[in-house]
Amino acid sequence: MGAFILHLVGLGILYSGGLYVRELEHSLGISREEASLIPSTFTGSMLFFSLLAGKVMDRYSALSKKEGSSTTWMGPPIMMGGVISFVGLFSLSYIESVVAGFFLSLLVGAGASLFAIPSITIVQSWYGKSSRAKATGIAMAGSGLGNFVYAFFLAKLIDSEG
Repeated sequence: MGAFILHLVGLGILYSGGLYVRELEHSLGISREEASLIPSTFTGSMLFFSLLAGKVMDRYSALSKKEGSSTTWMGPPIMMGGVISFVGLFSLSYIESVVAGFFLSLLVGAGASLFAIPSITIVQSWYGKSSRAKATGIAMAGSGLGNFVYAFFLAKLIDSEG
């Protein structure tokens, strides 16, 4: 359930990035192609930085097993990823150039990789073979539902607040 909510909120916001394009065009005075670079970088950098997130997971997995735990505890990387993504998304509201938006989108993607990848790995390690696929599917459904919900919510928010 935790991974479902994490994906609902975290990835729902990131995957709804296309809603920002029109507002970015108008507020920064840039072309649609330049404005599209910013939300596109969210997802691309999240997938790229998943390589590093995997290394972080291996490190925390080794530490938890060294301490005698039977399960992997990924709390610090997940919390760090949430904070990094929040700081990046918050800072994006103050950008004045595409370059700044691009680099902050890289930051958001790096943070997202730290919460998205470990949360799925944890789900897979907690369930046996008979229910692992169902549990993983439920966790991943959060991103789809989040994309659906945030599309309506963010569209209304952008229309009313800009």
